[in-house]
Amino acid sequence: MDFEHRSFARRVVFRPGAFEAVPEEIEALGARRPLVLASGSQAERGAGLVARLGPEAFLLDEVREHVPLELAERARELARERGAGVVVSIGGGSATGLAKAIALTVGIPILAVPTTYAGSELTPLYGITSGGEKRTGRDSRVVPRVVVYDPLLTLSMPPRVTGASGLNALAGRSSPPGRARSTGRSPARRSSPSGGGSPPPTTAPATSRRAPPCSSAPCSPGCPSPRREARTTTPCATCSAAPTTCPTH
Repeated sequence: MDFEHRSFARRVVFRPGAFEAVPEEIEALGARRPLVLASGSQAERGAGLVARLGPEAFLLDEVREHVPLELAERARELARERGAGVVVSIGGGSATGLAKAIALTVGIPILAVPTTYAGSELTPLYGITSGGEKRTGRDSRVVPRVVVYDPLLTLSMPPRVTGASGLNALAGRSSPPGRARSTGRSPARRSSPSGGGSPPPTTAPATSRRAPPCSSAPCSPGCPSPRREARTTTPCATCSAAPTTCPTH
C-alpha cells in the first residue's frame, strides 16, 4: 500500500519505508534547525535522523508519559535557544504530546512520525501534567503539519504495547456522533496548560457535556439524552415529543 493525503494544512504520507523521506518532508516545509524528539526504543532512530539532517539538527532524547510541565518548559526553552524551525516527534503519544507542548507556545510546526497507534498526531488535543494532575485542551496550533506513517516502524512493538495502543486508538474514535469527550481533568487542577508567560490557546479547553435525563421510556426518535433514569409515561423532557419509540432508550 502506498498513498498520500492532504487535509486542510496537514499532509499525510503512508508507505513502508516512508521514514527515509523525513529529510525531504522537512525541506518541503522550508524549515531549518529541526528539533528531533526521540527516547527509549526510538532514541537510536532519532540520533540517526539527526546525523542525516546535518549539524543544524539537534536531538532531545527525553520523552515522558503525560508530558510533565517541567519537561515541556525545558523543551520549549531549548527550541527557542537553538532557533528551531520545526519539531520532529518519533514515537508514540508521549513524543507527539511533547511536540504539541512545544508548538503550543513556540509556534513552530510539527512533523510527527508515529510508531504506535495512539492517534494523537491527528487531533488538536494536547495535555500537560503539573503536580500530578493532567490538564487537557484543544488548539489548532498543535495539529501536526505533516504526519509520516511508516508501518515498518510498528513491527518492533511488543504484543502488549500493540494491543493496548490499538485498543486506545479504537476507543478514541468510538464515541457517538455529537458527543464531546471528557478531558480527564482533575477537579482540583488549576495550573496553566502552557506555563507562565505563554500565549493563551486560541480556543477554550475542551469540556464534556451531557444532555439532561429523559423523563420517559419511549420518546421521539433522535432524542439526544444519553441517560435512562426517571422513566415515566410523560413526553420526553429533552425533545418535548409525544411518546413514540425512541432507539436511545
